[in-house]
Amino acid sequence: MFKSTQPIFVLLVVFVLGITASCSRSDGAYMVMFSEKDGVSASAPTRMIVTDKFMRIDDGINNNDFLLYDRAQKTIYSVAAENRAILIIEPQVITVKPPKEFKHEVKTFELKDSPDIDGKKVTRYTLSTNGKRCYVVFAAKGLMEEVRQALIEYREVLAGEQAAMSAFVPLEFQTGCDLANNVFLPARHLEYGLPVRMEDMTGKVRNLGNYEKNYKADPVLFTLPADYSRYTPAQMRNRESKAKSAEETPGT
Repeated sequence: MFKSTQPIFVLLVVFVLGITASCSRSDGAYMVMFSEKDGVSASAPTRMIVTDKFMRIDDGINNNDFLLYDRAQKTIYSVAAENRAILIIEPQVITVKPPKEFKHEVKTFELKDSPDIDGKKVTRYTLSTNGKRCYVVFAAKGLMEEVRQALIEYREVLAGEQAAMSAFVPLEFQTGCDLANNVFLPARHLEYGLPVRMEDMTGKVRNLGNYEKNYKADPVLFTLPADYSRYTPAQMRNRESKAKSAEETPGT
């Protein structure tokens, strides 16, 4: 796990060479491709399309299941084609309190020989909480700021729902890294520029593979199916709670 910086140099060289012919369209959007891999599954693609109004996240292949973030409404829509349903996550005020022991540290490592990405220098950061490493991030400051800002907004909205869900998770399962990454500091891995490569405490790795500036995005990609049912996480939890109560109550 990041014992040597040589692999990232190879990745960056390939990345720089791969984007030289990608920036010829003109429609104002960004299209960014990542590859993601955890400790169990094979590497999978993730596509993000960012405009001044929306951010869409999908696999770049199957357009039926996707996340759509409405930047003006600060609302996340998770579309599931199989269930013909849309989960709606709206912004919430975080009322839970951080743990008593909650100390954070950032270590910076300059990469002397790494190539620039679109003229932006890449730096390595290690982000820790309570002495535990939570993220290793290779970030390029100034790279695709619109994409970085959209991701920050998205993560902050998601943190409100993560905070609400934390009330149902036993304290022994809530680590300092989990609480920092998902609730209290949800965008800390984005503070130093757009990540070119990052790994979290679970071993999940995300690599930036390619991107297009001025991407010509089909407007239909930012529309929601009109005939799908809609529900919120709170409604889902309420239904599950009622179903559980009915099972535990004799004669129902």
